[in-house]
Amino acid sequence: MAEIKVALRVRDLTFSYADSDRKVLAGVSFDLEYGKLYLLSGDTGAGKSTLIKVLTRVIPEEIDGVIGGQILLDGVSIGGRSVGQMARKVGLLTQCPEFQIFHRRVDDELLFGMENFDIPYSQANERLQRALAEIHLRGDAQTGFLSGGEKSILVTESILLMERRILILDEPLANLDARNTILLLHRLKDLAKSGYAILIIEHRTALVEPFADVCLRLENGSTFVGQAPKPALDIVKSRTELGPTILEAEDLSLAFNGRRVLDQLALQVRAGEIIGILGENGSGKTTLLRVLSGQLKKNWAGHVRLQGKVGRPGSRRWFQHIGVVLQNPVYSLFESTVEKEMKVFSPDADYAMSVAASLHLDRLLSRHPQSLSEGEKRRLALAVELAKKPAILFLDEPTAGQDRESVNLIAQALERFAAAGGAIVIVTHDESLSGLLTSAYQLKGAKLHPISPAEYFKNELSLK
Repeated sequence: MAEIKVALRVRDLTFSYADSDRKVLAGVSFDLEYGKLYLLSGDTGAGKSTLIKVLTRVIPEEIDGVIGGQILLDGVSIGGRSVGQMARKVGLLTQCPEFQIFHRRVDDELLFGMENFDIPYSQANERLQRALAEIHLRGDAQTGFLSGGEKSILVTESILLMERRILILDEPLANLDARNTILLLHRLKDLAKSGYAILIIEHRTALVEPFADVCLRLENGSTFVGQAPKPALDIVKSRTELGPTILEAEDLSLAFNGRRVLDQLALQVRAGEIIGILGENGSGKTTLLRVLSGQLKKNWAGHVRLQGKVGRPGSRRWFQHIGVVLQNPVYSLFESTVEKEMKVFSPDADYAMSVAASLHLDRLLSRHPQSLSEGEKRRLALAVELAKKPAILFLDEPTAGQDRESVNLIAQALERFAAAGGAIVIVTHDESLSGLLTSAYQLKGAKLHPISPAEYFKNELSLK
């Protein structure tokens, strides 16, 4: 029997959701061959995540719609297969890896998939020990307390341990620092060379292109071979001086399981300032943001003052003056339409609509927020907070899952907010935002160290 070289063959694939006549996919065709690493790019909302759901049978098993065309897995049609049957052959990382975590402990999570694949315990345990050394996580660590990047690393490793030879990874680099990015890309390239078929969907295309054998792009519902365009980030700074202090933190300290995460930190944020909090995965950046924003109300010591007053972080009055966008926007969107979401907390409905338009959400006003792509949800969550007209914004990876045009829109919106007297604290691994930041700190060893954002990202990129 001849060796099968094509893992997935897609021909003239079309799809429209049950409640719409618009074809999200309109004639998609490509081959995914064993032994190659593929990069798929496309604008936010272009249909990349929809394509993944069709390839893995989430559509139509869990989401209704009309599918046309043909998909072959190892030369056999996937029609009639269940999600579970596809999962035996195809490993999938979604944009929300925390939804793929089922156990409280890291080691139990890594063993879980192998147990479901009936891998003998001795063999599974051997793989587990190698994996823990590879990803630098403790086996007894609580999954609920991992950072967003660490959760992504954990789920990716769990997928790799099951040794399925077809991998589809949706935005695997979104929350990773430079070290983990380069380690993952080298590892995936080695797996491709060993015979795996790997499809990476990623907006940070410049990082993946040197490793990719084939670059695909999804536009207007169909695919073609070619690299993603790389327009420059367009930021025009209009501020010459900073305003009064908006937020001041002193002696912030926090320890967890005997590990000091924050050690007597101090931070001052002034009107017009955009401060970047940079650092490795698991260094405590999100924890610091949760303390400053009032999301984490207990188990820390120190003082946080908002606009010169000793406030109580986390109180209703506190949240009236701040805006927060954490890593997973799904938890902050509750209304039935985008328009209602935009207006629910805004003191000015017209201003809310102008913010929506500035982030290209005006064409989505009648859509349910949970029906949007992950990138669109993130832009919506940011727009909702901007529409509140807060004194300060706290943002955790706001450009994850965004194409270059959307990153531009976000950067311009943040610059306008700061120019009008707002303050911003932003956690990011996105080097393209370097020019947006007025100052930056690296969180390392539980301390904040002032650093040039350009220099930091230059050093980060040199690792790659």
